[in-house]
Amino acid sequence: MSPLFRIALPGIVALCWLVFSVQAQTGSPVLLGHSPARVTGFTPVVSRTQQIVDSLQRLTQPGYYPALFAAQSQPNSVANARQTADVCNTYLCQSPAPINTAPVATTNANQSAFTGNPFSYTVNAFTDAETPGSLIYTASFSPVNGLSFDPVTRVISGTPTATTPVNVTITATDPGGLSATAGFVIDVRSCSDGPCARPDLTPILYTRPTTVYGTTTITVVVDVVELMGNPTSGLITVRVAKDAKVSLSFDPGATAINGRDVQNSRWGFDADSNPNYYTLTTSSTVAPGDKLSFGFSGTLTSGATTGVLTLSPVIMGGSGGEVRVNNNVDADKIDYFQQ
Repeated sequence: MSPLFRIALPGIVALCWLVFSVQAQTGSPVLLGHSPARVTGFTPVVSRTQQIVDSLQRLTQPGYYPALFAAQSQPNSVANARQTADVCNTYLCQSPAPINTAPVATTNANQSAFTGNPFSYTVNAFTDAETPGSLIYTASFSPVNGLSFDPVTRVISGTPTATTPVNVTITATDPGGLSATAGFVIDVRSCSDGPCARPDLTPILYTRPTTVYGTTTITVVVDVVELMGNPTSGLITVRVAKDAKVSLSFDPGATAINGRDVQNSRWGFDADSNPNYYTLTTSSTVAPGDKLSFGFSGTLTSGATTGVLTLSPVIMGGSGGEVRVNNNVDADKIDYFQQ
């Protein structure tokens, strides 16, 4: 560095510090003989320590030393001051432009899927310091194995067809073009190895009518539906909640109730052993994707009251060999009014 630069450098730093000090006290920028148009973009910085740090960062920018030399070579003091202010404004006295950093990947646990059964998984969102809501996601699968990726919802879905592990790579790219990746494995197994080889039962309840006035005849039908495409095996137990306003009767020979098919002869009926429930049992097999139904006829007596009554069947856990129990309840409401 030439003697001229060594002499000028402290003066320029001091000048910028002085400019900011006066501006902080007066609330308006110091223009050093400039018109406002010449110093547009002048950005105040709250911390004086940060001002010095930012100014030193600006010293490394290409073009600073030639601009400083041009400023110091001006023989006219007014022009010199203006040129120095330009150097300050351009290289030293503004905060550095924000630096774009790459997104940060978020870990995804390995997943399990079964052949011939729908799979769905939502990939964890990546983080990004500058633009967390503007990341663009892509996914690659090796092999694809019936899976696809939605970049908007970050959902991987599909039905695997082969017992082959799928290596998944997720990439998130920010608007500045920086990216991060994360990988995990979807272990695809045969249905014979997992819960998809077991049946899954759910009840569907139909009550008619759903609005009654005074004492009214009602019908209740329950379909026990198999969802997983696997036959049931063993005892199936269903409970139907009792209500003091409703009296239900079970006809073991009924094949249809209120236009809906039922198989009452294949169900055992117990109205007495539990004061809160009617209990129905069967050892008949529910075929894959099929249903086995039962039904009641009865009377609802509203008396001198108005309200809403709820009837609800529950399939007891483990019925027919099923393992999933979070879909074993249904309910239907009847609005009743006094006559």
